[in-house]
Amino acid sequence: MIATMILGSRLVGTHEIAVMFGVSRQRAQQIAAGKDFPKPYDVLHMGKVWRRKAVEQWGREHGRTPADTPPVG
Repeated sequence: MIATMILGSRLVGTHEIAVMFGVSRQRAQQIAAGKDFPKPYDVLHMGKVWRRKAVEQWGREHGRTPADTPPVG
């Protein structure tokens, strides 16, 4: 359980990406499908997940400042 909580705060799905960048979930899916977006950390039954830090770094490099949101988990 503790490992899930720790990893949960470090991993994000498209919902969290949408919240981070202030876009719709559909737009977050489009962004995540881009060739320059970080590769997923893993693919789960519910979908792809990415490392939060990689997504935040990508956002800074592409002029998308992540919102100051607390980690989910």
